[in-house]
Amino acid sequence: GTAMMGFAGRSIQRTKAEKKRIQQMFNENTTAQQLQTMADSGKALPSVVIVRGVASADGGNVSAASFGVDGLKSMVGTIDQPENDWIKIAQMAKGNDNMKPLTDMVAQQTGVRASDVESVPDDYSHAHRNADGSTPLILSEVLVARLCCYVSESKEKQDNGTEKITITRNCRDQSYACFYGRKMSAGFHLLDTQGGRIELKVPSAGTLPQFDPVMHGEAPPLFLPTANVTEEFFGMLRKEGLNVQGKHLDFSNMPPSKITDPDTLLSKFIFIDVQSTSDLGSFGGNPRALQDIAASYGNGQFLWEPRGFYDKSNESDDSIPAYAADKESQMVGADELVARAQRAAGLNSQHTPYCEPTFFREQLLGRRNEENCFRVTELAIPRGSKVTILGKPVKNAQGKVMLVPPNSAEDGADVDNPDAQRFRFRILKGHTVENLLKQRSLNVMAYYGFAVVGAFLTMWAWADYPGLTKNS
Repeated sequence: GTAMMGFAGRSIQRTKAEKKRIQQMFNENTTAQQLQTMADSGKALPSVVIVRGVASADGGNVSAASFGVDGLKSMVGTIDQPENDWIKIAQMAKGNDNMKPLTDMVAQQTGVRASDVESVPDDYSHAHRNADGSTPLILSEVLVARLCCYVSESKEKQDNGTEKITITRNCRDQSYACFYGRKMSAGFHLLDTQGGRIELKVPSAGTLPQFDPVMHGEAPPLFLPTANVTEEFFGMLRKEGLNVQGKHLDFSNMPPSKITDPDTLLSKFIFIDVQSTSDLGSFGGNPRALQDIAASYGNGQFLWEPRGFYDKSNESDDSIPAYAADKESQMVGADELVARAQRAAGLNSQHTPYCEPTFFREQLLGRRNEENCFRVTELAIPRGSKVTILGKPVKNAQGKVMLVPPNSAEDGADVDNPDAQRFRFRILKGHTVENLLKQRSLNVMAYYGFAVVGAFLTMWAWADYPGLTKNS
């Protein structure tokens, strides 16, 4: 708990400094010509800049999948994101006097008070955006995530001396990215506000985001995700370890998480963010929507991650229960993914210990559609869009300045250091950084929520962990 609060306090201070720097870079109104002049004169280029202009490309238009997939095309314009638990906790802490003991502890440990955390209006979780399938596009990206159930068990002593056991099954509460694709016109570039051309090298779309050691489990950067707070914390633990009662604990070999918190995605270029009606990925009555998405993006494969389909097992080193089939994480085709998901539905419902007495065994199979789903998020950048781009300026082989993804962290620091400023390649809609500043403000809220949970865990430890069981 104290480590969580310390991490959050450091992360909040860093994020506020990043926010100031973003505004400063925007105010500088940098142009392609200014950067080229610096490079030609031998001056060092800045590590990161913000440039305004128009998104352009030399090649032909590209398409987005959702406009043509049955079950999705009727949902175009719908934004329906999962709740961000850390932000929700921060909001509760700011407005609930009963949580004052927790917020006082956070303030004592970090110097951050609830009043220091800016409240951010929610215009991103549930919204409608105008989208027209006839608009010429030069870049589209799709991200498919598995949303799955979080399970736990708790015990509470009753007045008569017995123990009441409660099973919790939180629906669609955890996530992993299972498919990521991009289409981009050849010669994708920016024409700045002065008409100067600057080439763009966008981050690779060749791997799923959780396999990128720089991203801390965040969604791809063009989706403008908020921080994956849990994964950042684990990254700090791997790098710095933990001091407990005078002893240093080494977590450098702690494996990366396979399942994490659902993403909160802020890009205004997102035109659909919806969840399937079924455990097996049916959208609007189309049971083959996942196959259709894959076909639209070059028949790419999906990541089968068994932890997204089976309840956890605390008795297994890898959290996969002994009764599970298809225990290896693998890239598979959409048909195979759905077949494995169907097997998992039956096996998990028959064998999971997270059932009685709160639920009846025969209920579980019928709950699968409520507890689990696939989430499809797609963004598209129309040709000629006004954009603001954050990137790192470098000289290419021809001596021309181009914008590429920034360093993993600023000033040569390690990306797992909570104090190190870090920026990602961004393409923002319009000539404004308002949405990027909002992202940083939401990050502060998420870190604060994480700190409040750290305070709760500290108090829980002082009380000797009441209600804890082997299946918690």
